[in-house]
Amino acid sequence: KGLKTDDSTKGLKTDDSTKGLKTDDPTKGLKTDDPSKGSRNEDQGPRADDLATKGSGPAGLSITDCLKVMENSEQVARQIPSFFEITVRPHLLSCTVNSPHLLDKLQEGLEEAGDRFRTIASLYGGTVVAVVSQQCMQNLEPTHTIPRLYRRTNREVPTKPSSYVTIILKPLLGVHMGLSEVYRKDWSCKVIDTTTQRYLEIITEVLTSVRKTEDSLQKLKRTRKSVVPDESTGISDDNKIRLQIAFDVEQYYSDVTSLYPDIATLSSVVQLQETGQIAKTTAQT
Repeated sequence: KGLKTDDSTKGLKTDDSTKGLKTDDPTKGLKTDDPSKGSRNEDQGPRADDLATKGSGPAGLSITDCLKVMENSEQVARQIPSFFEITVRPHLLSCTVNSPHLLDKLQEGLEEAGDRFRTIASLYGGTVVAVVSQQCMQNLEPTHTIPRLYRRTNREVPTKPSSYVTIILKPLLGVHMGLSEVYRKDWSCKVIDTTTQRYLEIITEVLTSVRKTEDSLQKLKRTRKSVVPDESTGISDDNKIRLQIAFDVEQYYSDVTSLYPDIATLSSVVQLQETGQIAKTTAQT
């Protein structure tokens, strides 16, 4: 008797963007534009609205909506402990009936609620990481076309990275600051690690194919006992391909380490750098 509970939640501030939120499947229905579609110039990179305005995830959420849900859920989880100490506990202690058990139960319930909000933040953040990783990996596709640029085209020896390299991480950079500070570095590193592993797979495939083609041509020359005139530069098409890949890897490595210097210790980044260096050394010998 005398216990008032109508204002026990007074003081807890939440953003209305989580109102009516269902958390059973945060990835269901999330739509994102396919950056491979259309005829956009590769130097332009993905549009801002590709990352921020489209989508119909839970209740029609876009990537930006998911970031807001994540941030608001984190905010609520952080507020709960102080809300209990500043608002709930003094209110109950001022009641005529003082029940320590009731305080313990309420505190336990609020802590559980905080854990649930943190789970929501993690789930929605994970959705963003998965989508952004996929977009970054789609930007790697021009790597497959490097051999066609140099084989039998009399193209000059490469001296700089391909233009597509600078947009590989644009999807991540577009949402980087929108990530919760609690998870920003961790999730950014996950995107970079996933993207780098895929990049390593692609250039390994390309370099292996280049080597096989090179070996086949050399066997053909020996069989026919013919001499093919050297190119004016003295560098074969295969080595031009290797040099281009090496320049591209160096630029990508610079981009990822400028974001987080210690990311250079990631296994995928180390392997990628070593592969690029081997390609460069092979092309110059």
